Amino acid sequence: MKKDLFLPLVLFFSLFIFSSGTSFCNNQLPDSIQSKFNAAIHDTSRIRILIEYSQQVQDSTALNYVNMAMALIDKNISGTLKKDFTKLKGDALSDIGLIHRNITGDLPTAIQKFTEALSAYEIAGDKSAMTVPLSNLQDIYLMSGDIVNGKKILDKSFAIQKESGDTHGYIGTLQNYSNYYAIKGNADSALEVLTVAKKLATQSGNKLDEAYVLLAIGTTWYNKGDMSQALPYLYESVAAFEKSKHPEEKYQAQLGVGLVYAKLGAYPKAIGFYQPALKIAMETDDLPNICLVNLNIGIAYRASHQPDSAIGYLQQSLTAARQIGFTIYAIYSLVNLGECKLEMKDTLTAMKYFRESVAENKEALSSEGFAESYYQIGNIFFLQHKIDSAIYYAKLSMSNASESQFAETLKPSVQLLSGIYEYKGDYRNALDYYKRYIGYRDTIDNKKAFQAAVEKEFEYESEKKELLAKAEREKAAIELTAQKNRLLISSVAFATILALVGILFYVNRKRKESVFRENLAESEMKALRAQMNPHFTFNSLNAIQQMVLSNENDNAFHYLDTYSKLTRKMLENSEKKFISVYDEIKFLELYLSVESLRFQHSFQYEIKVDDSISPHASKVPAMVIQPYVENAIKHGLLPKSNNQHLLIHFKRNAADDELLEIVIEDNGVGRKISGTKNMDDHQSMGMSITENRLRLLEGKKGNKVLVEDLVAADDSSKGTRVRIIISQE
Repeated sequence: MKKDLFLPLVLFFSLFIFSSGTSFCNNQLPDSIQSKFNAAIHDTSRIRILIEYSQQVQDSTALNYVNMAMALIDKNISGTLKKDFTKLKGDALSDIGLIHRNITGDLPTAIQKFTEALSAYEIAGDKSAMTVPLSNLQDIYLMSGDIVNGKKILDKSFAIQKESGDTHGYIGTLQNYSNYYAIKGNADSALEVLTVAKKLATQSGNKLDEAYVLLAIGTTWYNKGDMSQALPYLYESVAAFEKSKHPEEKYQAQLGVGLVYAKLGAYPKAIGFYQPALKIAMETDDLPNICLVNLNIGIAYRASHQPDSAIGYLQQSLTAARQIGFTIYAIYSLVNLGECKLEMKDTLTAMKYFRESVAENKEALSSEGFAESYYQIGNIFFLQHKIDSAIYYAKLSMSNASESQFAETLKPSVQLLSGIYEYKGDYRNALDYYKRYIGYRDTIDNKKAFQAAVEKEFEYESEKKELLAKAEREKAAIELTAQKNRLLISSVAFATILALVGILFYVNRKRKESVFRENLAESEMKALRAQMNPHFTFNSLNAIQQMVLSNENDNAFHYLDTYSKLTRKMLENSEKKFISVYDEIKFLELYLSVESLRFQHSFQYEIKVDDSISPHASKVPAMVIQPYVENAIKHGLLPKSNNQHLLIHFKRNAADDELLEIVIEDNGVGRKISGTKNMDDHQSMGMSITENRLRLLEGKKGNKVLVEDLVAADDSSKGTRVRIIISQE
């Protein structure tokens, strides 16, 4: 399943636009506030003092002061200043709503108070004031997954804010429209309204509004799976935060950058962006942020196969999400907890979490969430060989995923269905779903996007130094006025020479890079052709045909099934530059199984992995090992009459434990004897291509191939040992 599932991150950021600042207070008014309260000559002033002070308090005691304000309002509201006190009642009710939303986490009461505030403002005829409770109601409904009421409030807000000219509130409403479309899976509509919001924010000059809109746009592109579009907006958002009145909030955009790194598989770097955000959230007791950041850290650890580390963060995310009623995040916390337990082979607990996520989703009705949960349930049933149930849930997953615009959510569902039908022996459906999987496959060039991220990060870090550097240059220019002409002439001459040298160096480097890429691409294509040995393919199919003609139908079916899996695995691996040791072993097992069947089990083979090697974390270049294995079988073992044995051993290199070493050792006739015969041109070409690929693939880091002849005491050949050394940097 995808490693960083869809997170409606954009829902979260609009909360900050309307949130209030707070500070500590006890149940008694401080002397300075009490003095102002006693000096006030009218209850309207006293009410405003109490409301303003309640907004500074960071705990539930704030309710004491706003309730005091409400008592004064109720005492005066029937008098001649009824309209003024009704407006103040709206302010107090809105303040109570904020306290319940941000401090106590009581969302039903918050909704009730915001609704009452809205009614008070309507009675008072103050449409401008109505935008505050409307904005808060938008946030609560959308975050809790109630998109029906959320849409009603959005429509009402849209009309009132447009009429009142409240640009700030209007921008917030447009952002929440994008949140609504994101939940519905309509990312294109979300981007349309955010484009309007961006234009308004830029025109208004409010850098904080602009920062949040840019963040929302970047997040929406992230959710669509387009990292190259997401990154520029996220870094623009960082810059806008730094130029706003609240530069400390830039960590929210940095959190988005962390998500991109996680998407690209750079999980340690992603966690490095997440941890500062979590620290700020914990220091300020910011439950929405605590929920969100813990969820992302948990996902990063899960995706990097550290489920034990992930579970603690995910549990904290789940607790916070349920405490503040953020159903969407509760669903994703549960799904990721289930995936952790699944990786730990605890399918019973995993199934419990996945079913719990479906139950939570009954209120939110997130198609994306349903797709993820149903996929995992179907996957567990497939692992348990409960085929009908597996197909049912896999199709449910695909149906829900189809409702969204995110093709990536469809990939695992159709891939699972392809595997199920292949296991069932229904090859027509298996092939159909596999073709659909290929169609949905992500086409983003991760390496290019990752390099762009690094370049953007460098630009961002450099921006802060630019003003200081400029000031130093100006100071130096003033101090050296007397030498201005001479320095100018020499500087121009030097700069011209340097520019010419730089241009020549740049052109030469680009030429070398172009040649390198062409050579690498050509080597990878040749490597695929080398693996797809036409003799091997022809002989395998011929062997199957002979089994069928000899009525060995069971053997023929087993051979065909293994051969089809091998071919499919070969095609999948050919799309990747690097694969895990685990995937490489699975491929080699299929290949050796086919070769063993083809040669009537005439040789024995063994694959060993040292305990120091992590099969999932360690990487090898795709299509590198198999040509040497094929050579060992064909030219080493098959010419030998008996006791033919092949060993493939994955271990740490003795000289440098940062290097992975793959040993391919056979006890065959040796190169001296096999070399006297006509070696298969295809096979020797395959090894030559592989060696060239290793040289091109980060050749400076120690990739190499060593071949040794094994010799007995009597100087006779004991076979051949090939050592492939791969850098893990």
